[in-house]
Amino acid sequence: MNNCTLRIKNLRDSDTGEQYRFRFITDDPKGKWNGDVVSMTLTELQVLFNPATVKKGDKVTLTCKTTCSLSNNPTYIWYRNSQPLSNSNTTRNTLSITSFSIDEDAGYYSCAVRGNEDHPSPSVCVPIGWSVTYTPQSTCALKGSSVELHSYYTYPCDHTVAKAFWFTTLVDGTGKEDLSGDEHYQGRLDYTENNKNSHTLTIRNLNDGDAKSYSFRFITDKTGGKYSGAIVELTVTELQVLVSPAAVREGDNVTLTCSTTCSLSTNPTYIWYRNSQPLSNSNTTSSNTLSVASVSRVEDADFYSCAVRGHEDLPSPSVCVPSGWSVTYTPQSICALKGSSVELHSYYTYPCDHTVKEAFWCTTRVDGDENPQDLTLDEHYKDRVIYTVNNKNNHTLSIRNLTTRDSNNYRFRFITDKERGRYSDENVELIVTGN
Repeated sequence: MNNCTLRIKNLRDSDTGEQYRFRFITDDPKGKWNGDVVSMTLTELQVLFNPATVKKGDKVTLTCKTTCSLSNNPTYIWYRNSQPLSNSNTTRNTLSITSFSIDEDAGYYSCAVRGNEDHPSPSVCVPIGWSVTYTPQSTCALKGSSVELHSYYTYPCDHTVAKAFWFTTLVDGTGKEDLSGDEHYQGRLDYTENNKNSHTLTIRNLNDGDAKSYSFRFITDKTGGKYSGAIVELTVTELQVLVSPAAVREGDNVTLTCSTTCSLSTNPTYIWYRNSQPLSNSNTTSSNTLSVASVSRVEDADFYSCAVRGHEDLPSPSVCVPSGWSVTYTPQSICALKGSSVELHSYYTYPCDHTVKEAFWCTTRVDGDENPQDLTLDEHYKDRVIYTVNNKNNHTLSIRNLTTRDSNNYRFRFITDKERGRYSDENVELIVTGN
């Protein structure tokens, strides 16, 4: 009943220093009364920080300061880059950062009094030094693939970046030209800004000429505002299959290694191939090795290659895992009726770095002729002999209208493209009997 409040909205500088008093008048001619003088001082929020020059790792204290002590015991809210800091809704007007880091703490800070969030302090730049960091600092990538080089950079927050680019570092320290204008990279290079302080260089279809040292550089809007980071090293490699032992015999335990000149940066998994066909038991493995427990003539010897999963279009060159020379017959002896037909089957192997140029059947002679005659050229077998190649290593001799004279020992022989590449082994016996 006896309380009266004066409320002044939208206070201005002209309101400060004014003296206010309350006066009331009654119905008594002398009933006039003035209260004591009330002085009002206006202030604004201001952020101060200590130390004035901040380095990474420093302990920093920010103070939300006024020129007079605010009434009503206020609580404060702190902001970084206009975003409220969730851990700073405190009754204190100070904000402490135990260890100032480049990645998280630099930026513009402001404060406000709770309940008056629409009247924050001006933002103050808490500066940090110039820096460029790379993730990773070195990269190994496959020739023909793509690679991304990532940079994170910092600069004083009262600067604005006007230009950012990548360049290659030459031996003499020169070469600060933007790669996007380099003819060598035309059509293969992209820049990506993931956020305010991240910049990524992407190079596609890598070649040997891309194996260099790369640096990131940015230029700000202020005089002297230029900065380049150290370097990120890019190595370009190709896959190669190594065989151990180098000379392989039937029954050997063989280890194949998918090798590179540097360690690939993608923690790859590998795919192995034999004769360009993927091996089902090795489609996913964290190892770059393939073990063949016992190289056999029939199954394991041939051309092997490897690839990195996700880059199957960039396999290694094929490497020959050699086996010995052999010919086997199924069956090893045959008895057939005169006038009928018979088939003699052979399966043969040879080192995979050879190519078969000629393959034929012959009869075994007592004198061991080193240059036996192809049966298809023998007048005795004219129009009765047919050769059938069922697959790469199978060769079948068919003889029709058998005669007793056809009873003989037969041998398969093949000749390759290399010197002394001739082979025949054992024989299959054919016995022709009458009715």
